[in-house]
Amino acid sequence: METLPTIKPNRTLLAKVLGSTGVGFMVLTAYIQLHYADVSPTLPDEISGQVHVLNVHGRIVYLDTMQRDKLYLCEAGAIVFGLGFAATVILSPRPTRP
Repeated sequence: METLPTIKPNRTLLAKVLGSTGVGFMVLTAYIQLHYADVSPTLPDEISGQVHVLNVHGRIVYLDTMQRDKLYLCEAGAIVFGLGFAATVILSPRPTRP
């Protein structure tokens, strides 16, 4: 009796790494949003540059440009690594029956 060919181990490892990294970025994004909701002002402050709106579960706070960019970077990382995981899983060859 023949066994079915398996997915190459390096693709499986790549999928695990991409998926884990994507989940890590999602957790980091959630942590940063909740942190900013606690420490950022609820009214815009043009003097300190905190004029970018962030809505965290209905709570409106204002971020400066650097805070906003860090948040965008984490969100982009989650999306990129999540898509990389999906592409690795979808494009991996499937075992075929003889």
